[in-house]
Amino acid sequence: MRVGKLLAINSSDMPAPIDGEPTTEPAFGLDALWIESSQAELARGLGYTVVDAPTAIATHINAVIRESASELLGQDETQQLLDKVATRYPKLVSSLVPDLLPLSTVTQVLQNLLAESVPVKDMRNIIDTLTAHAKENQDASHLTSLVRPKLGRLICQPLVDETGTLTVITLAPDLKKLLESSRAGAETDHITLDPTLANSMIESLRTEARRFRIPGPPQHWWYLRA
Repeated sequence: MRVGKLLAINSSDMPAPIDGEPTTEPAFGLDALWIESSQAELARGLGYTVVDAPTAIATHINAVIRESASELLGQDETQQLLDKVATRYPKLVSSLVPDLLPLSTVTQVLQNLLAESVPVKDMRNIIDTLTAHAKENQDASHLTSLVRPKLGRLICQPLVDETGTLTVITLAPDLKKLLESSRAGAETDHITLDPTLANSMIESLRTEARRFRIPGPPQHWWYLRA
């Protein structure tokens, strides 16, 4: 931290030149500069995101909490969430745990979502989805893949820019077919993929994300998780 200075963050591949002390933005590892307050308008005009030191610290702490959320959530915390929902929808909760799923599986689903930076505040929707599919399959990874689309609005909300535009990256049809054929089985989300191809695909996605300045850390790219 540099007291009295501002942090100018640039997520593009070719940062515009500006005087400052090079550093790394702590939350997401982006290239940044410590600049004087008198340079703020210039930096913003060149495409930098400019924040003060307290904001940078708060963002970093928030990122650490989000990254650790899945480790902090256990069965006791899951039960507390279910109890809270049960005060309004008692039958909804009682029909799921323990009748259809054990508490441990529900906990694992929530941990999977949190590990992907997906909010779990819409517990009613999550419970509804688990209840609808628990009789078919009780694998936590598979159930997570069924819950995720139901939370699409929550997932996309932090990725929409100030104009309401959601920037996306699509896969080539051949690559999509290859990924689908690489699934370990019809009831699983695990993909068996050549490591060289996987690394190449991830690096290409990272490059495109930087090119279009897609907001958020790689945790938001849940579709990269095998």
